[in-house]
Amino acid sequence: MALRRTARHAGAGRRRARADAHRAGRRGQRAIFHRLRDALCEFGPGLELRVVPDVARRRRYLRLPARSGVSSGRNGAVRGNRNAGRACPQRRVVLADEPPLAALGLCRAGPAVTATVKAKPSLRANKHMPESTSRDIQTQYDAIVIGGGVNGCGVARDLALRGVKVLLIEKGDFAMGTSWTSSGMIHGGARYLLSDIATTKKSCTDAGYIRCIAPHLIFRIPLMMPILKRDGLKGRINLEGADALFTVYDRYQPLKGGNPHIRLTPEEARRIEPMLAENLLGAVQTDEWGIDVPRLCVINILDAVEHGATAASWTAVTGFLREGRAVTGVAYEDRVTGRRGEARAGIVVNCAGPWATRVAEMAGARVELRPAKGIHLVLDRRISNIGVIAQAVDGRQVFVIPHENVSVIGTTDDDYFGDLDDIRILEDEIEYLLRAMETVLPRIREARIVKTIAGLRPTLFEQAKYEDDLTRDHRVFDHEREDGVPGLITLAGGKLAAYRIMAEDATDLACTKLGNRERCQTHLLPLPGGKGMPDIEGLAAKYRLDPYVVKRLAARQGSRTPAVLALIDENPAFANYVCTCEPVLEAELRYAIRREFVRHAVDLIGRCRLAEGPCQGYGCIVQAATIFGQERGLSPDDVADEALLIAQSKWRWRRDILAGPHLAQEELYRLVHLAVLDPLHVLKHRKEVF
Repeated sequence: MALRRTARHAGAGRRRARADAHRAGRRGQRAIFHRLRDALCEFGPGLELRVVPDVARRRRYLRLPARSGVSSGRNGAVRGNRNAGRACPQRRVVLADEPPLAALGLCRAGPAVTATVKAKPSLRANKHMPESTSRDIQTQYDAIVIGGGVNGCGVARDLALRGVKVLLIEKGDFAMGTSWTSSGMIHGGARYLLSDIATTKKSCTDAGYIRCIAPHLIFRIPLMMPILKRDGLKGRINLEGADALFTVYDRYQPLKGGNPHIRLTPEEARRIEPMLAENLLGAVQTDEWGIDVPRLCVINILDAVEHGATAASWTAVTGFLREGRAVTGVAYEDRVTGRRGEARAGIVVNCAGPWATRVAEMAGARVELRPAKGIHLVLDRRISNIGVIAQAVDGRQVFVIPHENVSVIGTTDDDYFGDLDDIRILEDEIEYLLRAMETVLPRIREARIVKTIAGLRPTLFEQAKYEDDLTRDHRVFDHEREDGVPGLITLAGGKLAAYRIMAEDATDLACTKLGNRERCQTHLLPLPGGKGMPDIEGLAAKYRLDPYVVKRLAARQGSRTPAVLALIDENPAFANYVCTCEPVLEAELRYAIRREFVRHAVDLIGRCRLAEGPCQGYGCIVQAATIFGQERGLSPDDVADEALLIAQSKWRWRRDILAGPHLAQEELYRLVHLAVLDPLHVLKHRKEVF
């Protein structure tokens, strides 16, 4: 009897302890929600944050947006598609009737809805997904390309079009390195006329080809170079010199469909751009082409795969296969699944950009580069419809350009000797660009910097030269001839505007070694989406969308826009806006996940410009991760991991501007996602994300 009483007391004590711990946990969670409520109070009245208890099941709760593709269940519940024959955990989704949260994109405005959703088991691919994982890699190829930047994607496409069986391996997402961090312009480079006319001509020629094969991705950027009175005689000399320089540049403008330059009076310049400084002496205006670089990489890979290539993203090369000194293939590891394997080929093309030196060293070859660091500042809006060029304190030219729906200030050019995978931006570099631009645009600091971008140019090595004086030409290294390492070649250097002709040069050498005599066709055949623009007004009317939304979609998908919008016929709810800043439709996300090599939700940033607008993902990260989870059949924890991966990616570009108001903004960002996701899940990964 005494033992039974002791056992009952002990059991009661344990139950009380568990209850106390639970209440403490609930108090802590409510404290977090109260902090969020206080932080968001400025967005308007009527804010209600709810914590939904479920002590019996002890499940984690995700505060997620309403999802399409659900059907009514008993008692008005809404149930997701079942995965027959499998035991699946359930989770509840609670949507509050709160205009502030709906405005942030965390949920849709409307009556509160409680939904029970079947969470499918984790599955990393489905029937829609093209060959983009290590699972699809075979053991034998004609050629292997290392690096999924614009050069590597261009080489893979060129090889595939010539009938070469090719494998492309990229350690992250496509365009994640130098290509992602470029200025996004395919320009000839008027300044190279002073030292490297061949580079200017080559870049203008190739920019003309790019304009023809991917017309939907490019957009004209007018550029103005104001000259200030404060420079006195030097200013007048600069104005005449700029006029003479662009007169010569006009000879190459027709190669890329550019317009001849115009010399402007101070009054004419201010009519075009009222924000210019008052002390103008005059200005010169020209134009260049802007381009969506991540999309350019993706459609090159799409075309390569459609012609028989295999592409594996998030897969790292861990070593080379050798027969004596010769390179005969690569060993690789899938960074998503951990799968390891080997693939052999007659030739390996190293297109690893700034990492090309490391890749070559793994094979005992040598590639000498002089990496140059360049940074950009992204503003929260288009402050002008034209680009403005200014002179920095050291005489270098910098610029601010309208790019998509934001403005970009750039760029610096400094030797870099640090970690290639963790490039930090210094306060001095930010101030260097802002001070230069405010000489011609005095109100530039009124715009908010939403992120910074830092990247490395894989510039060819030259001794005893300033960074700006280094050649922008490219070189194809034949390691059999130069280092006695057969089976390996490297493409390095060059400019974005000449990526196609660079890829052609590297492919020519690779095909020579393979005995392939097919000629290059990459300048003749349109890229996916490049066969013409769709009927914007007609599609907008058919799917009841704003024409601007369809136009922005067409700027990414081109002639394939109708195929994207056709998903709305599958489910009308796919017309939902996920990212209102860009904007991005749910149909576009699902199309990209199914057709464009998306292995992580974070890849959607490069496919659709998700979270690239002023909000930088405040309202769309969780929605995008949820859609990705639905398409891939992920568990709730996996969905949370994908959302956190996007947050980590965005944090990387914001961490170097956190001062003053940016600190408060970042705290709001953290609180929003701490409330939407499981707080314990976020805190577990806080070192990785925040």
